[in-house]
Amino acid sequence: MSYFSGKFLKAVRRIRHRMDERHIHNFRLGVKRLRALWAFREWVTGKRVSGQDRKLIQKAFKRSGTLRDIQVRQEILEDDLQPLMGHETANHADSKKAGKRFRETIRQKRLSPRHLASRIRKWTSFADRMSDEKLVINGESFYLRGMERLHQLAAQLPDDRVLHQIRKEIKHLIYIGQFLEEALPGHTPWHDRLPVLITTAARIGEWHDLHLLTSRLPSDDPSRQTTDDLLEQARTKAMQGIHQLLG
Repeated sequence: MSYFSGKFLKAVRRIRHRMDERHIHNFRLGVKRLRALWAFREWVTGKRVSGQDRKLIQKAFKRSGTLRDIQVRQEILEDDLQPLMGHETANHADSKKAGKRFRETIRQKRLSPRHLASRIRKWTSFADRMSDEKLVINGESFYLRGMERLHQLAAQLPDDRVLHQIRKEIKHLIYIGQFLEEALPGHTPWHDRLPVLITTAARIGEWHDLHLLTSRLPSDDPSRQTTDDLLEQARTKAMQGIHQLLG
C-alpha cells in the first residue's frame, strides 16, 4: 500500500531530523490520505480506526498546521500581496515556536517510521483481503456516499465552515480514487472523475488560503479592502466549481 506510506514515511524520517517545507507538506498530505483511508475502511468494514496512534497522528497534524498556516501567509504576502501590505504579518518567533512544538510531537516513539509502517499495514489489510471486483464495488459505494454527502453540504452554502468541509469530503474522494487507480489500473471509472474533483478542491483551496490571510489582518489594515475583494472572487470561483461538480 505504497500510496498511503511512501512519501509519508519518507517525510516523517526527514522531519525527525530537520524541518523542511517540502517534507512538512508531504507529511500533511500523507495524513490527509490516511484520513481518507480511515473513512473508507470504516465505510467498508463498519469498524472505526481509533487508539493512541490515530490520536497522536492527528495531534502532529494539528501542530504542523499551525506551522503551515504561518508559511502560507508568508508565501501569499511574498507572491501577490506584499506590495499592498505596509508591514510583515508572519512572525518569525511564532514560526520558531510552532516548529519546536511540531518537532517534539513527531519525534515521539509512536510516530517513528517503523511503527507507522506497521500501523498502515494493519489499516490497509482489509483491502488486501478483497478481490479486485469487490474493491471496485466498495470504491463505487464510497463514491456514491461521498457525492450524496456533498449534495447535503451544498444545500447549506455559502457558510464558510461548510465550504471547508466540502473540500475535505472532496479530498477523501480524490485520495481513495487515486489509490484505486494505482491498485487497479484500467479497471475503475475514477480516471474520468478525478480531474473535476481535483480542480474543485484546488478552487476551494485558493479561497481557503485567502480566508486564512484575511482572518489574521486587523480591520484597519490599509490592504483589507483589496484582500476582501480577492477573497470574494475566490469564494465565487469555488462555489461555481462545486455547482459544476454536482451538476
